[in-house]
This record gives sequence, C-alpha cells and structure tokens, in this order.
Amino acid sequence: MLSKAEKRNPWLFVPTTYFAEGLPYILINSVSVILYKNMGVSNAEMAFWTSWLYLPWVLKMLWGPMVDMYGTRRSWVVYTQLILACCLGASALSLTGQHFFAISLFSFAVGAFVSATHDIATDGFYMLALTKEYQAFFVGIRTMFYRFAMIFGTGFLVFRAGKMQEAGATAAASWGAMLTISAAIFAALFLYHKLALPHPAEDTPKAEFKFAGILPLLGYLAAAGAITWLFTSLHGVWAKLATAAVLVAALFFACRAYIFPRLKAKMSQEGNSFNEAFITYFTQDGIGYIVAFILFYRLAEAMLLKMTQPFLLDAAEKGGLAIPTAEVGIIYGTVGMIVLIVGGVLGGWLISKYGFRKCLWPMVFTLHVPDVFYLYMSYSMPALTFLNLDLTWLSGLPLIGAKFAAPLQMPWGTVPLLVAAEQLGYGIGLTAFTVYLMMICRGKFKTAHFAISTGIMALGMMVPGMISGMLQQAVGYKHFFLWVCILTIPGILVIFKLPIKDEEQPQPKTAG
Repeated sequence: MLSKAEKRNPWLFVPTTYFAEGLPYILINSVSVILYKNMGVSNAEMAFWTSWLYLPWVLKMLWGPMVDMYGTRRSWVVYTQLILACCLGASALSLTGQHFFAISLFSFAVGAFVSATHDIATDGFYMLALTKEYQAFFVGIRTMFYRFAMIFGTGFLVFRAGKMQEAGATAAASWGAMLTISAAIFAALFLYHKLALPHPAEDTPKAEFKFAGILPLLGYLAAAGAITWLFTSLHGVWAKLATAAVLVAALFFACRAYIFPRLKAKMSQEGNSFNEAFITYFTQDGIGYIVAFILFYRLAEAMLLKMTQPFLLDAAEKGGLAIPTAEVGIIYGTVGMIVLIVGGVLGGWLISKYGFRKCLWPMVFTLHVPDVFYLYMSYSMPALTFLNLDLTWLSGLPLIGAKFAAPLQMPWGTVPLLVAAEQLGYGIGLTAFTVYLMMICRGKFKTAHFAISTGIMALGMMVPGMISGMLQQAVGYKHFFLWVCILTIPGILVIFKLPIKDEEQPQPKTAG
C-alpha cells in the first residue's frame, strides 16, 4: 500500500513539512505581538485580537473530518502552504496603509484558519506516507524542525526587524520585509512539496464536497466580524474588559448548558466512531475536574505570555524595560525558546525516571514560582547589560566572516537570566501538563481524545490572553504581574481533586 511513499526518502519532506507547520503558528500567535507593538498598537487591542487568532486551533477538531473526507491529504498540505504564502504577503503589503491593523489582522485570521487546517493535513499525511517504523523514528525529527521554525520566527525574524529599525527603517518597512521573507519561504515550500511529497496509495478522497463542510469556517468568520464590530463600538478599557468578561462567562455557560448536552444527544443518536470519541471523552470519571485542570493549570502563564514581550519593549515611563526589539529577539525569541525546549526535554526525562505522581507537585511549583521574577523586574527595573564575545577568529570565513570582524555584544545580566529561568520552569512544568493529557486518552480513541484536550487547552490560552492587555492597561505592569501570581492559585487548587490513575507513564509529546 505504501510502495509510492517508500520511494521517497522521508528526510526529503518530513523536516520541511513540520518547519512549515511551526512557522505560521509562531508568526500569527507570537511574532504578531511584537509587530503590532512596534507599530504602536495598544496593549489592550494587541492582546485581545492576537489572542482571538488562537480560535482556529481551538475549533480545528470540528473540521478535521472535512480534511479526511474531501480531497487528499497531500493536496491539503500543498495548497494550504500556497494560501499561507498569500496571507503573509497580504499582511506585508497592508502595513504601510492607513488601516494596516484591520487588514493585517484579517490576513492573519485567514492564515490562522489555514494554518490549523494545514496542521490536520500534515499530521494525517505523516501517518499515510510513512511506515510504522519510520513514523516512530521521525517523531523526534519532526518536533525538532517544528521548534526550529519557532526559533526562526521569534529569534531571527524579530532580531532582523529590530536591526533594520536601528539602521533607520520604519517599523512598517522592517516588518513588511520580514513578512515578505516568510511569504517567499512558503511559496518555495509550496513549489518544493508539489514535487517532493509522495503519493500514498491510501491517500484518496472519501466523499464529494458538501456545503456543510465549510460551516465551521463561516461561523468563525461571522463570530470574528460580530466581535470586531462590538469592540470597535466600545470606548474605554474598563468597558472592554467588562464586555470581555461577560462574553467569556456566556461562552462557558453556553458550552455547559446547551452546546455540550445537545452535542452529546446528537452524537448518541448517530452513533458513529467520530461522535463516540466525544461521548467517551466527556463522560469519563472526573471530567469536570479534568476540564478545569486543562483550563486553569496555565491560566497565569496565558496572561503572562501575551504581556512578556510588551513589558520588555515598553518605555520606562510606561513601566516597561525599554529593551530594543533586536535584543528581545535574542533574549526571549532565541535564548528563551532554546531554554524552553531544554526544560521540556528535562521534564520528560524526570517523569520517565521518577514517575508522574512524584514529579507533579515539584513541576507545578517550577511552573508557577518563576512568575514572581516578572513582578520583581517590574519593581526593580533592572538595566540591560552586554557581554562582549570575541569571535574575530571567525572573520576569515567566506560570506559571513565580516559579521565577526568586531566583538559581538550579547545581552547579559538580570533580565536575560530571569527570562531564561522563567522559560526553563515553564518548559518543565508544561511537561507534566502534557503527560497528564496523554494519561486521560484511553481506549481506541486516544488520538481523538488528545485532539479534544488540546482544543480545550487552546481555549484556556486564548481567553486569558484576550483579557490580559486590558487588565495591564488598566492597572499597570506592577499590579498586572501581581495578578498573574494570584491567578496561579486556581490551577493549584484543582490538582487536589484531579483524578490520577496509577499506570505506566506515556512518553511526552508536544501539546502546544
């Protein structure tokens, strides 16, 4: 069945497809924060709208069957990359216009939906194009290139945009160039994968197209338009904060009182395997505490995540540390991301050696205690210092040697060390969270259960992020980081009621 796939060496397409999976996610959800901050967008507007971009990753499990049924996984992978190139190109062109925020945000929103669809197609194609042995072998490879994409986005692109601004370029010009580079990368990936991806024999359409298949997209766009109109008609931070709180409460009430019961009844009547996966997930013992754990375990970190880079970038009179964009790309986007990966690897090793029960509470505090570092920095306002690295011995290298003709200045001191320490703790603490998500995936629907858990997880990251900018703008960075520390408490309390069954621990994998 896999004869065509076996003629193509997986090294030719696995690294590139997972680089293509990671790059739009980090551009849309993280790099966009710095882009809009450089462009002068307020923290409240930036955090709310960039958090809204998480929604396709929350809902992607609902249109996953559409990818399975209509067209081939290969076609979905290839053509979503072409559309992503267009979305990033449109975002780049929009930055010089008067209405850059609305237009670029719309381009990112479409790109978010396409990227989430690309994720579904890529993971499905991976299972069809590779034998079981190759699938196991390339798990680490695909994760590594996904992380490379994240470092490329938050590190290299942010650093280059910052350097262009230091050389005199405007924020619009520098970020337009970075988005153009990203669009060109996706155009190249489209052309390459059009030729390089294999044609698995099992990768065939299972049904003809139906209008119902695009209803999730239409609903997403309608909701985005309605909320856009609502928040543009409101004035004042507290009005927007109160409205956001009401919307969040209404969403949870609707899910609990209407959506989930109706969905469960409908699925029970239809009785197919896709619906059974939802039923078995939402009827397991302790599901209320499980969902609460998924939503609240990273509540504080979801708030912190959106405001970390604005805090590093903001001027001192606004309560920030006034660190240049290029240095933020090094401190947070490169060193911070590398340390985050190291923390994840270390956390996985600790759980495999000592077990989940013994590691859970130490990892919980490893996740939450470093939040105090940002509270400390907001009060002490430490200055950024630099360490001179003498790499002149590399000046003889062709092409890049000129970069090392003078000593390189690397950010050093309190800020980089505390940012790295917080990211290390986040990486370790996130591992316990990911392992628990896998522990609750049981029976023949493990993959579907994990997808549901990660969808709820994305919701738990999206909603606090939407509110974070409004809260920071209302109370300032000092009190905001104090609230972050307080908001670690719900995630800690729910663990006392969390159902944990003794069994062999699964090996950690990326949850997002």
